[in-house]
Amino acid sequence: EKAEIAGDKSLTAAQRAEKEKAVDTTKAAEEAKITAADDADKVEAAKTAGVAAIKAVHTVGSLDDVKVAAKASLESAAAEEKAEIAGDKSLTAAQRAEKEKAVDTTKAAEEAKITAADDADKVEAAKTAGVAAIKAVHTAGDLNAVKNAAKADLATAAAEEKAEIAGDKSLTAAQRAEKEKAVDDKKAEEEAKITAADDADKVEAAKTAGVAAIKAVHTVGSLDDVKAAAKALPNTGTVKSTLAIPVAITSALLSLGLVGGRRRKEDEEV
Repeated sequence: EKAEIAGDKSLTAAQRAEKEKAVDTTKAAEEAKITAADDADKVEAAKTAGVAAIKAVHTVGSLDDVKVAAKASLESAAAEEKAEIAGDKSLTAAQRAEKEKAVDTTKAAEEAKITAADDADKVEAAKTAGVAAIKAVHTAGDLNAVKNAAKADLATAAAEEKAEIAGDKSLTAAQRAEKEKAVDDKKAEEEAKITAADDADKVEAAKTAGVAAIKAVHTVGSLDDVKAAAKALPNTGTVKSTLAIPVAITSALLSLGLVGGRRRKEDEEV
């Protein structure tokens, strides 16, 4: 029985030791019955029963069944890991899909190690390592950390927009101050949307929209256009008044000419 136990690849070393101890315990119990027998018939009966009892201690198992059970443990670990990934609000849909694929890839690699194992000890070792590898695919993240990173991107966009405003020579100091305030107001508005987002996909969408909104606050102008506008507008502030000036001068000159001609005519008549 012990030789059969020793050759059973479906048993781990610990299981083999336990089985061998069970053989010794059973043998001792059956020997005691033989010792107590008071005639040869009872000895024979005790012997027959004892041999049967010893041989019943162990039934040879199947290494393939052990492997199937080990792979089932990997399957359970993978399902648990995927459930953790699905519930992690710090991941976007794309990141979740990537993580789930990584779980499947890891499980397949660890199953191959179980398949290749040639005894139960190696199967057990492969199973333990495989479960650990699957559970290491993902560590739950922090949605607040994702939000803080998104807000940092808004801050960067705001700084770039202010630098653009500061360098725009087509703006007056008052206009620059107004634009910079508009950037701050827009950033605060977009940050609030990030704060309100309840998963990473919404955070990402709010960040993308926020950066675009901040960058839309100002479009660089042309100092030449400002100069041209200034030259086109006299003190009255209209182009119409510019055209009115030469017309008025012409009318005045004509009036003076008429008056002068009338006076000359009157002098001649006198």
